[in-house]
Amino acid sequence: MNGDELRIILCRLAPGMALTVPDEWLDKHIAGSNAARAALVNEIARQYYCASKPGIGVQIFEKQIVPFTG
Repeated sequence: MNGDELRIILCRLAPGMALTVPDEWLDKHIAGSNAARAALVNEIARQYYCASKPGIGVQIFEKQIVPFTG
């Protein structure tokens, strides 16, 4: 498992929405060491314009508003 479930959820967030994901869920759905998992989670968050904030036992993703550059 390489984070496909997290990608699907983050791509559906609307700007301004926040998602709280327990660390246990990330451990279950994304394989690898803690450092590798954290790097992958941060990369996925960046791809979908989300700010990733660690909490106590959770990871919080907040979809950022992307400015229109027309």
